[in-house]
Amino acid sequence: MRLLVGINHQIRWTRVWSAGSSASGELERFEKEQKDLFRELLRSKIVERGVTFVGEETKQDEPSIAENLCASNRCDYDKC
Repeated sequence: MRLLVGINHQIRWTRVWSAGSSASGELERFEKEQKDLFRELLRSKIVERGVTFVGEETKQDEPSIAENLCASNRCDYDKC
């Protein structure tokens, strides 16, 4: 089973990149909400489809949501 997901690159990382960017905190809340929605979508697809491997194009030194999900769902993970 192959699953291909395309997203805004900023959403894939665990860190909230917009932290401190807006006085009201609205931008940070929006980014966090998008990350939470992506995390739940990816988690549900891994579980529903029995995904055993996730490959991801991302920064080598930046933890990603997919990487964390694979660690907690016994799913192999690799980044390039």
